[in-house]
Amino acid sequence: MREITTRPTHCAVVEEPAAAWRALWRRSRSPRWAMFLRLYLAGTLLLFALVTAASGPSLSALLAGAAAIFFGTPTVIRGLLAPLERRVLAASRSEASDLLGELRQRKLVKLFAPFAWQSVQEARLHLRRGDGKAAVKALAETARQSIGGEQSPVLLSARGYAHLLAGEPDEAARLLRARAEQGALTPVDRLHLGLASLLSKGGSRSELDRAREHLEAAREAFGGQPQVLAGLALAHQRLGDADAAASALESAELSLGEGDVDDPLAGDLIKRARKALRSYLRSQQKRSRRRGRRSGEVEVDVSEEGDPGSDDAPVEAAKPAQVPHTQDTPPRVEAVVAARVEAVVAAPSEAPAQAKSERADPPKKKDKKEKKPRGKRARKQARREAKRKAKREAKLEGRVDEAATTQTAEPASADARASERSREAAVAATSSASSEASASVPSSAASAALASERVAISSA
Repeated sequence: MREITTRPTHCAVVEEPAAAWRALWRRSRSPRWAMFLRLYLAGTLLLFALVTAASGPSLSALLAGAAAIFFGTPTVIRGLLAPLERRVLAASRSEASDLLGELRQRKLVKLFAPFAWQSVQEARLHLRRGDGKAAVKALAETARQSIGGEQSPVLLSARGYAHLLAGEPDEAARLLRARAEQGALTPVDRLHLGLASLLSKGGSRSELDRAREHLEAAREAFGGQPQVLAGLALAHQRLGDADAAASALESAELSLGEGDVDDPLAGDLIKRARKALRSYLRSQQKRSRRRGRRSGEVEVDVSEEGDPGSDDAPVEAAKPAQVPHTQDTPPRVEAVVAARVEAVVAAPSEAPAQAKSERADPPKKKDKKEKKPRGKRARKQARREAKRKAKREAKLEGRVDEAATTQTAEPASADARASERSREAAVAATSSASSEASASVPSSAASAALASERVAISSA
């Protein structure tokens, strides 16, 4: 029979011997109706044997039947209760509440089930729901109703886990140590004892070492179970191994996130471990940020250097081109040419410098918004000041517009005067050119006549 009273959620199924629980129920008290049924059936057979005055084989058969009924009735009742017990063992957390109500309403349970059997099933359902305090009460009732139940190994294990889930690690550690004195602990008991030793107050270093040993043994049995990993994280932190604690904590969080069922004990252990490792985790985050910044700076430097032939390569200031000195070029002309070359070369290098200055001086953030005035009077005063400010700004804008219009008008008049002057100069120039042309025409005619006369005289 599968036992879940002592195993945590998300844990591998642990096979517990059902004979231990059956022995506990045999020593348990039963309802009056069950005892009455046993006595009634056995007494009926005995009375029938006496009335019929049976002898020989018939008498022995009746006596054997009466004894079988008296001692076999509890076995028959447990057989009738077995299907309900299997449902309790297979119930999920959502089904536990409904099954708990059904268990208390069943007539078979009320009339014939042993008291220890009923309280154990209720404790199982309470543990499935995560209600440790209710499970502690139910298991205490089981120990009270059964003879010698206080020292029962399975009951000590179950009560230890219930106290651990209820937030009572000291009592859980006491019960589990008593269980360890009776014999070897199971992996589940070692897990619970390790967690109880970690959560109890005033633990010495030797106790912490033993708790870590118990948790390591549980890890070998169950693997990456959330409770085991969270307990190991807390144990490593208490012993001063922060790196191992952080690694175990990360694994526990991943394992708990992958599970489908909520585990309150594992969640509480993870919170405790994270709180204990808060300063270490912050320092690790700061270191990772610094490394990221350094790696980012290196990447930026490499990208800025670039390839020599690429466009992203930095532009080096080119040396001024030297103009070859010859006899035909005077030194003054050489100086002028060299100055122009330097200006052309320096012009493109100003752009990267300007871009770098813009990167170095990012735009300042805007000032925070002014707080809104509180109170009716303050709001009125704020509105008045806003109106006055708007009026002043409007007046200033009007003056600025007038000044701008006057300034634009003056250049326009100056341009008109300059254009008139240029027109007058053009007219004068055209008139002078026409007069010169008219004067040049007669002189050319006279020179032509004089030349013809000279030719005639020479021919004569």
